[in-house]
Amino acid sequence: MQPGLDKDGLGRFPVYKRILFALGGPVANIATAFVGLFALGIVEFGLGAPDAMVFATSQVGITALQLASAVSALFVEPSQVSGIVALGGSQFG
Repeated sequence: MQPGLDKDGLGRFPVYKRILFALGGPVANIATAFVGLFALGIVEFGLGAPDAMVFATSQVGITALQLASAVSALFVEPSQVSGIVALGGSQFG
């Protein structure tokens, strides 16, 4: 067993479940941002529902692309990313 991973904690789950668990928060944030931007488009900008959906989708998409490029610049080695989801750097190199 790797140090820092107890057998009753996150380390007992398969890797794919740990990755899904790690992605749950960002997915919830993106969904919340979409709903908020959709409401903003309707209430503040007076857009119809289809236009507000395009507005929200484009804003979330632009932000997601900026975030993805920033994350890829921060984590240049697989061992850096694997530490986040408790994969263990030894599995990648």
